[in-house]
Amino acid sequence: MSDVSFKERYGPWAVIAGGSEGMGSSFAERLAEQGINLVLVARKTGPLEELATDIRQRFGVEVRTLSQDLMLPEAPANVIETAAGCDVGLFIYNAGSDTAFDYILNRPLAQHEGMLMLNAFTPLRLTYHFARPMTERKTGGIILCSSLASVGGMPGNGVYSGAKAFMNNFAEALWYEIRKQGVDVLAVVIPGVKTPALIRMGAKFDETSSEPEEIVDEVLAHIRNGPILDAGYCKTQAPGLRALPRDQVVRGLGAASEKFSGASGS
Repeated sequence: MSDVSFKERYGPWAVIAGGSEGMGSSFAERLAEQGINLVLVARKTGPLEELATDIRQRFGVEVRTLSQDLMLPEAPANVIETAAGCDVGLFIYNAGSDTAFDYILNRPLAQHEGMLMLNAFTPLRLTYHFARPMTERKTGGIILCSSLASVGGMPGNGVYSGAKAFMNNFAEALWYEIRKQGVDVLAVVIPGVKTPALIRMGAKFDETSSEPEEIVDEVLAHIRNGPILDAGYCKTQAPGLRALPRDQVVRGLGAASEKFSGASGS
């Protein structure tokens, strides 16, 4: 896809939720290279503003920023207000990781409710808002970043995995409903990626782990091939897990989660 055709289809503005580091910053760079203006949303003000300044200087595009915790109920309204007046042709929801590990009943209920807000209610509300104008102009794209955890209930990250499964099913239905109106929808099943958040968490990486820009390039190359993309090593792992009996899926995910986090529940 050429620079011009990409910008025509997915510009002139893109909104990236979870857009300050890791895959978010890689998405921002790749889209700015195409001449697309950006609305970047992230919780941490420092990295967010540093990225925005860098993008403006290097690519000459407009960048709006919003420092926002996407777990909070007011988050969707604040994002929508920040993007007011922008002709948004691409909405990317890259937020939603669970950087902790513990069994469901060991965590406060409020933490689970926040995880549902982050991975279900907030992306639902924002997609609902940004997708409608895209259907009216007959072009645009929605990218929702899911996880390998979505293929089954993952012990230690149970509510997170359930919310990501919702995201996949929601994206599949939306893809069917609006693709005939020219809007692309893609949920991305993401593998272990060497993001700053997971590095700070102390996650264990190996030779199969991907760099953020590798996954971003794969996603943008497949944006028109919805509704689901198994990215990175998920291409081989996700189909195999989906084919197993459910008890085997859960046991396998639990072992992988405990290995990746370096912890175990009690």
